[in-house]
Amino acid sequence: MQARQLAEKLAAEVLKLVPVIGTIEREKKDRGDKVYIDTSQNDHADTLAAPYCVRPYHEPLVSTPLDWSEINAKLDRWKFTMHTIEKRLKASGDLFKSVLDERIRVANSRLLSKMLNK
Repeated sequence: MQARQLAEKLAAEVLKLVPVIGTIEREKKDRGDKVYIDTSQNDHADTLAAPYCVRPYHEPLVSTPLDWSEINAKLDRWKFTMHTIEKRLKASGDLFKSVLDERIRVANSRLLSKMLNK
């Protein structure tokens, strides 16, 4: 299965689980305050930033994992820079660390296998 098709299936599953907060609506004006699930980032030559990577902007922004409580209208992407990330890590710890937990990996693998076999 191609990456884009898989991303679209995953997005559909996420939207079934959390329709109140998620959307795949491409037009920003039509999303409201929902989190955009961007399946188009899985096309040829598109790139995604891994956690804690410095992004190629004029300001050295860092791809920063967030706690769910931080995702709101006051979220300011400009505060996550290579100059601020160390202080954040010391204060909040590595919010991405739990993604590598074996139990989470196994559970996610089961869900993904189930979804692919539908």
